[in-house]
Amino acid sequence: MAKKIAILGSTGSIGKKTLQVIDALGPEYKIVALSAHSNFELLAEQVKKYRPKFSVITNADYSDRLRQAIGDWDVEILAGPNGLTEIAELDEVDTILTAVVGAAGLPAVLAAAKKGKQLAIANKEPFVIAGELLTATAKENDAQLLPVDSEHSAIFQAMQAGTTEEVNKIILTA
Repeated sequence: MAKKIAILGSTGSIGKKTLQVIDALGPEYKIVALSAHSNFELLAEQVKKYRPKFSVITNADYSDRLRQAIGDWDVEILAGPNGLTEIAELDEVDTILTAVVGAAGLPAVLAAAKKGKQLAIANKEPFVIAGELLTATAKENDAQLLPVDSEHSAIFQAMQAGTTEEVNKIILTA
């Protein structure tokens, strides 16, 4: 059974790299949803290539242009920032990769955690803004938080090698 993925921020550098990784991994991964803020041209190309069921353009001013660029392709287009949360709550999505800049993706991240999803978080903001709330929500709902930002991922991987009792302090430089 294929792993069903939603990529929030698919037109940015992390989203594009994620799609390249999924291309290399093969058919065990199915793209269910893609999103962009305003880059409707690239989002339309991605929709045509990956054929997701859903597409979100968070800047609703671009929704008509996205629809025109997609043409007759069978995809449900959601417009506005609430579209990210709608995607995060979909039952047909197993894993959410979030690479949305700033605090804009936080409601979707929290919604996905409440639904018990696997969350690959590529930016620091959800942890900085609502780290305690996010981790408590994830724990309560058996959601899995996977840091994919370079510094967070390195710490996550290092922590897997030992026990938390072995760590006195973690210092991140800015």
